[in-house]
Amino acid sequence: MATKHEVAKKAEAGKPAKKKLGFKGTLQKAKKFFGEVMSELKKVTWPTRKDLIAYSVAVAVFVAIFAILCGGVDWIFNALLGLVIS
Repeated sequence: MATKHEVAKKAEAGKPAKKKLGFKGTLQKAKKFFGEVMSELKKVTWPTRKDLIAYSVAVAVFVAIFAILCGGVDWIFNALLGLVIS
């Protein structure tokens, strides 16, 4: 019967060896990555100032309404709990 160590060696034998990158290889990969990031950012359609303000106001209004709703529900449950306890 094969030991765990022998089984692990056989499993690793079929895998390709990992290539170690030197400092230059790492810098080349980083340069390529940031180049691709800049390329993708150029493709982005950025909102206009008017759209950005409209979206921000819409989010602020929604958050305010949701906060008031949650506060109201909390107040109601607190009042009901006070009636049950007393």
